[in-house]
Amino acid sequence: MDREPAVAGRFYTDEPEALARELDGFLAVAAGRMATKGIVAPHAGYVYSGAIAGAVYARVAVPRQVIVLVPNHTGLGRPAALWPAGGGWRTPLGRVPVSAALTEALAAGPGVEIDRAAHLREHSLEVHLPFLQRSRPDVEIAALCLGPLDVSACEAIGRTVAATTSPPTRPARRTASPSTGSWRSIRRGSTGQCGARRSACAASSRRP
Repeated sequence: MDREPAVAGRFYTDEPEALARELDGFLAVAAGRMATKGIVAPHAGYVYSGAIAGAVYARVAVPRQVIVLVPNHTGLGRPAALWPAGGGWRTPLGRVPVSAALTEALAAGPGVEIDRAAHLREHSLEVHLPFLQRSRPDVEIAALCLGPLDVSACEAIGRTVAATTSPPTRPARRTASPSTGSWRSIRRGSTGQCGARRSACAASSRRP
């Protein structure tokens, strides 16, 4: 089952050619992309924050596989809701596959539950996808939507993300943001923060 766009036409245009042109304009601000330890980028409507998000994404070498952790604004679904493997997320630019390997690894962690409900009306992950698609057309994601969680639950999820994205044979990065989006390196199993008003993404690269 694919997740259909929920906020296309409101947070960003639902017209593919217009969206591609707008994204290209946002992404044209930097001379080149670099490997980074972290990024911070907003997830508001593009009229408010598209230029800022583009200025960040334009400077980042996006890996092929990305774990995206976002805040739950709707209150629907489970506290740590993971979109199941076997489907994809659709935007006006096409389909972003869900990585089965990353999703299954996250699902094995404590507190993480397979749940579509938290994602169906949530905007915070969807608005990042066109930037990911335009920056890395073959990108795959794992999608984790986080509601209010206590410190121990945050630490447990952080350890799961670290273990998933940082096996000994693979370099990894993580993205985090306060009601925005970001990447940070996962080194030696470092843990991340999460909550109803904090989003995080983790990016792992099997191939650069």
